[in-house]
Amino acid sequence: MASSHSHPEKVTRTINHGHSSARGHARILHTSDWQLGMERWFLKKDKNTANDDGGLDSQALYTQARFTVIKRMADIAHDRQCDAVVVAGDVFDSPQVGERIQNRFIEAIERFTPIPIVFLPGNHDPYQIGSVWNSPFATRIQEAGGIIISDNSIHHLGGIEVVGAPLTSNKPTEDTVSAALRNLEPSSGARVLVGHGQPRRDWYESTAYADHAVDLDNVDHALSTHKVDYIAMGDTHSVEELDDHGGMWFSGSPEPTDLDDRERDSGYCLVVDIDVADGTTTLTVDPVHVAEWSFHSDVREVTTDADIEQWFSDLNNMRDASTTVVRSTLSGRISLEQDSRIEEYRQRLASKFAAFYDHEGKTKLSIVPDSLDADAFNLHGYFRKVLDDLDPEDDTDREALRILYQLNQKYQESE
Repeated sequence: MASSHSHPEKVTRTINHGHSSARGHARILHTSDWQLGMERWFLKKDKNTANDDGGLDSQALYTQARFTVIKRMADIAHDRQCDAVVVAGDVFDSPQVGERIQNRFIEAIERFTPIPIVFLPGNHDPYQIGSVWNSPFATRIQEAGGIIISDNSIHHLGGIEVVGAPLTSNKPTEDTVSAALRNLEPSSGARVLVGHGQPRRDWYESTAYADHAVDLDNVDHALSTHKVDYIAMGDTHSVEELDDHGGMWFSGSPEPTDLDDRERDSGYCLVVDIDVADGTTTLTVDPVHVAEWSFHSDVREVTTDADIEQWFSDLNNMRDASTTVVRSTLSGRISLEQDSRIEEYRQRLASKFAAFYDHEGKTKLSIVPDSLDADAFNLHGYFRKVLDDLDPEDDTDREALRILYQLNQKYQESE
């Protein structure tokens, strides 16, 4: 069956820190992982960036959407009267990007003016010699209103303080968030830390990156002593609350980059209200859906004609097909006629969606010829024996059966 889940909801969290003299209110828009310049292998791309209908191909549409969503978030920041926007790493897909991407980026971020927008270098675009953040292009970003986080300095942006934990390598060697928290004194107002990376969790301990994972004990201590009120994180491309206090979040990518069985809540930005008073910080985190694209994993078993028709109907009736990617995973025992019909439906769906493809290695359809299949060939003697000897469980024989059936159907239709 198709994957499904509920969307992230607006939540309120209260953090007790005991600093009764601290006062402040701020509203930020938290986003991350724009990864401008990203290409997806399953999106068709030709050298003319046009399809046979004269329009943009899927990769070009996807690239365009990743810039359009920035402008959409700028409109949200203005409508919601945000005091600042923080982009928590991986703004670009690589440390160097071409002039075309640079120009489109500047055009997009100028939409935020006069709201300050803070950029944190991540693992895809670390702050290092030759990167976009340490080049002549960085001047253009600053002239367009961007603030580039290059160290752990505190940036005073009206009623809010912003401190960052930038990555200086795509393979960091330390917990940069804990390092940034270490020397902070308690704040007298509202303060946000911007970071990029994974929190230290059980599943992460066995990976090669465990040494620089964010220590959640340090995060809890910083929140409960009012060193920070909110930690805006990037790296994971889905919305996720990360700590027990509710003060550390992944915003996720504003446009999906992977299927919804992996990125369960991609396509959002977070509008975060921070209220500091009477020894507490009250956070209201509101996920706002901004994505145009969707990447969908469809998994189901088909054994009957009704199953096949339902599969095709469900996918064929999906909305916004030109901005939808579908990976289909089918399993079951089917006849040759059913296999032929599935193949026809696959071709029709492939022409409909931005991308439609089988889950290689996971699609497990066993062709079991029935009496109607055999009679349809109208073969006798030696040729009937060849047909009977083909093993529908063998990949090569199964493909031979499929071709033989299709050729036979065309032959009979021509008579």
